[in-house]
This record gives sequence, C-alpha cells and structure tokens, in this order.
Amino acid sequence: MSGSEEAPWRAPRNCVDRALASALNWRSTSLGVAGSEVGLWMCLAFGLEVAGVQLTSATKTAFLNQVSMLITPLLVYASGHEVRFVEWLACGLGLLGSGLVAVDAMNSSGGEVDEEEVNANSQMGTSSEMVGLLLIMASAFFFALATVRLGRYSMLFDSLKLSTASACSLGVVSVVWVLCSSLGTPGGLAKEVAVVRFLMLNSFTLMVLLWLGFGPGALAAYLQASGQKVVPAAQAQVIYSTTPLWSAAFAMLVLDASDEAMGAVAWLGAAIMLGSSILVAISSQPGKSIHH
Repeated sequence: MSGSEEAPWRAPRNCVDRALASALNWRSTSLGVAGSEVGLWMCLAFGLEVAGVQLTSATKTAFLNQVSMLITPLLVYASGHEVRFVEWLACGLGLLGSGLVAVDAMNSSGGEVDEEEVNANSQMGTSSEMVGLLLIMASAFFFALATVRLGRYSMLFDSLKLSTASACSLGVVSVVWVLCSSLGTPGGLAKEVAVVRFLMLNSFTLMVLLWLGFGPGALAAYLQASGQKVVPAAQAQVIYSTTPLWSAAFAMLVLDASDEAMGAVAWLGAAIMLGSSILVAISSQPGKSIHH
C-alpha cells in the first residue's frame, strides 16, 4: 500500500457515524492548537502507562500496549475511512497476542511459600495486574488517538514544527499532571520539588533526562510526524508493534531479569504480535476493505 494514498472514504450510516467522523477529522489551522491537542493525548498515554507499569513488568506492559493496534483502525474506520482487510486481520492477531500476554501476567506466580501467603499474594497480585491492565489499555487508547490525530495534522504542518509544538504541549501538561498528583500525598509539592532538584543537580541523572528528552523523545516525535506524512495511521500503528521487542531486550539488559521474565504463553502472544506487524509491513499493495 502506498503510504501517500489515503484510505478511501465510506458512506456514513447514521448521525452518530457522521458525528464521530466530523470530530476525528476536524483540524485546526493553528500550529499551537494542533500541538496542544497531540501533546495532551500523548501525555495521557505516557502518564497512564507509567501508572500501569508500576503494577506489572516493563516487558509485559510493552506488549500489552499493543492493544492500540486494534484501537487505531477502529478510530480510522470511525473517522469515515475504509480499513483494509489485511489490517483488520493483523490487528485482530495483535489483540489475540495481547490477550495471551495478559493471561500469562495474571496467572504468573513466584516460588514455593506458605499456602495462605500464596492465596493472599495471588489475590493481591491478580488485583494489581487487573488495575495495571486497565491503565495500560487506557494508555493504548490515547496513544492510538494521538496516532490518528497526528496523521491528520501531519499533512498541514512541517514535521519539525509540529513535533516541537506537541513536545512543548506534552511538557506543560506533564507539569500540570505532576502538580495534581502531588496534592494530598505525604510531602506534597515540596517532595516533588526536592526530587526535581536532585535530578537536576546530579550530573548522571541530568544526562539521562536530556537523553530521554532529545533522543527517544524529541527525535522519535520528529520521525513519527515525518513518517506519518506518507504512512496511514492504521499501518503505522502495526509497524509500531515492534516496539515491545526492543523494550523486552533493553528490559532484560538493565532491569531485574526475574521481574521481567515471561512465560511460554506470553512469548507465544509476543510472536503473534510480531507476525501481525510483518503481515502488514510486507503487504505493499492495496487489499480488500471491509466493505466491497
């Protein structure tokens, strides 16, 4: 499929269909408004992901985030465009793979301990995993929404300007997020300020923050905005499914391997998701859409 070829339009079925298409296709001619919107959705995606990863492993979070593979084509379809059959198939496989990772996460247990302790830990672990799963799924929704909306704006604005505007918006909203989260917590804002002061005064952590901001942060945003000028959102989202493979590799290298370990079911799900990514990547010719 040629990335420059936008998916064909479909006829709206009812007033709800038209309302969704109108909302998802609305575009502002203001760079500030466009950057603010994309930055907001990205902040919600990152913030909810951070909250979810505290309740499960980084490796499992990376794979579970691929639920956005299914949400993206649904949003594209809701916006009034057709979605190719191969993309629906790939996204369905991605959802299946994510489900297998979730099942493995909820069924995982560690070590031989007292039976009562096992039951208590199992209940607490399952509850935490479920909350983490819901947070990650919410994160996936906002990431998918950001992907679709970025695809709309990338045709109007320069990639560097758009990525810069969205990054600035992301920073502002993130600060507001931190301020709100500090309310009602022990230490409150003073604790957050102390943490930021420590990070800024420590040369190593400062270098890490700069790398995260300008490396995978700003550079990734610029490359994504540039790529989505020619790659449709649904296809782009499936290509993004290779992300957890890199996440798993880095997590195994720098984090506790025992915490990041996944069972056979989870790795089967990971393989299915990778297969779905390859399926779309190699399908360069337009296929049949869900309407004929």
